[in-house]
Amino acid sequence: EKPAPTYPVSGNVTFKGQPLPDGTIVFVGDDGKTSDPAPITQGKYTAQATAGSKKVQIRATRIKAGGAKDAMGAAVPEDYLPAKYNTETTLRADVAAGAANVFDFTLEEK
Repeated sequence: EKPAPTYPVSGNVTFKGQPLPDGTIVFVGDDGKTSDPAPITQGKYTAQATAGSKKVQIRATRIKAGGAKDAMGAAVPEDYLPAKYNTETTLRADVAAGAANVFDFTLEEK
């Protein structure tokens, strides 16, 4: 079965009014199929996604002082965006063939 065609999608992601310094964005189809995670750098991303209505998951991690450590004692990066932007995302995008497919996301702390 040949994979569905993908289309370029791009946009800006801000968190608390600032460009998200670094993270990943994934487009999830209603069939559960996901796009490849695309990096977000200084608030900008470019990804490829199949056409259709998508849930959008955005993740960003940072090392937290006094946060979790792995077995070797190294700091474990913690996801710091609210679940409503990733595991329980409320973000949506409609990807269409031949459209500009520019989606900007404004994320808040709560």
